[in-house]
Amino acid sequence: MTLPARVAAIYFAVVSVAIIAVAVLHGVHDGPDASLAPVWAIAAALPGSLAVLAFPEIGPLASFAVLVLIALVQAGLLYLLVRAVAGARQRR
Repeated sequence: MTLPARVAAIYFAVVSVAIIAVAVLHGVHDGPDASLAPVWAIAAALPGSLAVLAFPEIGPLASFAVLVLIALVQAGLLYLLVRAVAGARQRR
């Protein structure tokens, strides 16, 4: 596995685990006060996750699915960025 692929895979794995953990915590939270767990999911997938805030009416399950999709897109962009930087360094 190349360096750009490893970086993108590690990013996606870390963000996905954070989002899944937050989804589980959000699902089992039964206290009277509001949980701040979803804030951690949004923070893990910044800056793309801000799009979820624009559509609060889609519900929590769809929000978590969109966050995972955003993390996948950002992992792809990170792959392309690292590949471009590594390629530029090799051409020197």
